[in-house]
Amino acid sequence: MALLSTAVVLSTLYSRFDEELDWSNYVVGLLATLGLLGVAALGVVTSRAGAATTGPGTGLPVATGASAAPGSAHGRPVGASPTGPVSVPASGAASGGTAGGADDRRDRHDLVSWPGAFGALAVALMVGVALDDSDATLYLAGLAAVLLAAGGYVLTRRAPFVVVAVLGLFVVYGQLVDDVLGTSDSGDDLGAVGPAVALLLFAVLVTAGGWLLPTRALSGVVVGALTVAGYATLTGVLAVTGLFARAMAGFSLDDQGRPVPRVDRFDDDAWVVLVLALLLMLGWSACAALTRHVGFRVLVVAMAVTVTPLATIVLAVEHPTWWGVVLGALGGALLVLVVLRALGGPGGLARAGGRGGGPASQPLPPLPPAYADQARPAWGPAPGEPPSGGWGPPGTGPEPDGTRIRPTTPPPAPPAPPAQ
Repeated sequence: MALLSTAVVLSTLYSRFDEELDWSNYVVGLLATLGLLGVAALGVVTSRAGAATTGPGTGLPVATGASAAPGSAHGRPVGASPTGPVSVPASGAASGGTAGGADDRRDRHDLVSWPGAFGALAVALMVGVALDDSDATLYLAGLAAVLLAAGGYVLTRRAPFVVVAVLGLFVVYGQLVDDVLGTSDSGDDLGAVGPAVALLLFAVLVTAGGWLLPTRALSGVVVGALTVAGYATLTGVLAVTGLFARAMAGFSLDDQGRPVPRVDRFDDDAWVVLVLALLLMLGWSACAALTRHVGFRVLVVAMAVTVTPLATIVLAVEHPTWWGVVLGALGGALLVLVVLRALGGPGGLARAGGRGGGPASQPLPPLPPAYADQARPAWGPAPGEPPSGGWGPPGTGPEPDGTRIRPTTPPPAPPAPPAQ
């Protein structure tokens, strides 16, 4: 897959190297693209063939989970849960297959997702090479990638197709913004406000649309990474332009001993970018709290550490120390609040083995039914349980009838070794 993708990139680079289409290089790229898509199609065929020969749950997933019927999981029967049927992945071993079968199904899915995702990107590149500098090049290339990635996602529900779809949408959206705002033909008239607002809208729209899918966190993180890169690029361009403007203003002075006048033409743009970046950071913090996905936390940190220092260069702040003091104090206070909330709640420090905060005798929360056996003795009833060997309310155990049976006496000791 890596070699075929490299062939596609080489074809993209050299097919229009002399402006005219080099058919030899272009055909190599087309063949490599067909190879990637062919491998993905083979994965689809083999997955469906596996589902037809070994039963449901072995082919491409059609749902995120299935109800577990009584069967065997980890060597013991599986029964009902007090909250209803247990949801397990459709490709898991609990649906009747084995661990080896699950690995085979995962390999089939990878055979579709990775070559298919790179094949979708390759198609977009080949369309771009063919159309060259046409006005519709980016639209058609981006839409081709989006459509192929959407079809692959419907078949597999795998992450690579989500990434490709977001990238394709980004290309189409960027071209649309350029056509509407005229950013490439604006010269010095348009600053960073228009592109910054457009990036924020794109991040919100893609995150909201992807929230309805099982991979909602992934789509939000991918579009967030693109947004962080866009904001850092915008602020960096403003910083470099401002530095050159101040340097040219110094050279133009008649009296070289006079102080260089302050160039503030980009101050408004810098403040707008900072405010929009703060709004995005707050939104990603909310997403991190809802999904517990670490990617949103990384986005918050990346946005803060890239945009803020560059914005201080654009603003030409006279006392950057105060910026560091204020931001450090706010960050430290928020971190202390988070730590106190984590350790000072009911039983917080008691769970950590310390004193203070909540009551020291606060018990640990009960384990889920699937893991409750790990907190029970190996034999005999647990404290406070009936001596009959069955414990827990009926219908909560792993046995077929919903009970949890343990021997009331320890297992017999192994026989003594024969005397020498």
